[in-house]
Amino acid sequence: MASTTKIMTAIVAIERCNMDEIVDVSATAANQEGSAAYISEGNQYYMKDLLYGLMLNSGNDAAVAIAEHVAGSEESFAELMNEKAAELGLKDTHFVDASGLHDENHYTTLRDMAVILQAAMDNETCREVLSTTYYTCQPTEQHPEGLKIFNKFLSRVENRDRAGAEILGAKTGYTAQAMNCCASFGVSPKGRSLICVTSKAWTSDFCIDDHIALYSKYGE
Repeated sequence: MASTTKIMTAIVAIERCNMDEIVDVSATAANQEGSAAYISEGNQYYMKDLLYGLMLNSGNDAAVAIAEHVAGSEESFAELMNEKAAELGLKDTHFVDASGLHDENHYTTLRDMAVILQAAMDNETCREVLSTTYYTCQPTEQHPEGLKIFNKFLSRVENRDRAGAEILGAKTGYTAQAMNCCASFGVSPKGRSLICVTSKAWTSDFCIDDHIALYSKYGE
């Protein structure tokens, strides 16, 4: 499921934390491989900013910082993610990390991911983060004017012809094994509320094309 994992990470964190909590960043969190929210070891950040860095920048560093803050370790946080999956009735999903880095024991199905996205939409804070295109984090020593971040999927579809459809929120993911995947929610040209989950697109452009086509052509 690659970084669509982070939808569940956000759900678990939001259910267990206040957005104004202060999070300390460990060396482990700050030195994660892959996409980043550009947080630094030894510094402190608001949980709210880490969640936006998690979802908009797809920060693996933010994912681990959040996991360690909530549960003490990423492994313990993954247990909470699995508990939430069981609560949602998911039979074909298992988490081993908070970011979505590839692991054979870290998996889901398109249907299960749709259920996870629905749970995120049912949470007001999580839905707000997922549907935000642009966000400016609080000022820090490294970014005195605040770090400006954006949702790459939403920013790229806002000027595309969607034939009357609206894509209101989205989280993308990529690993070599999962390829380009995305979970989004929106409204068809006829006003029908929809969830769309795709995987294994060859490129991020194809992934966007798939979602636009599904909402505008098949979302009757």
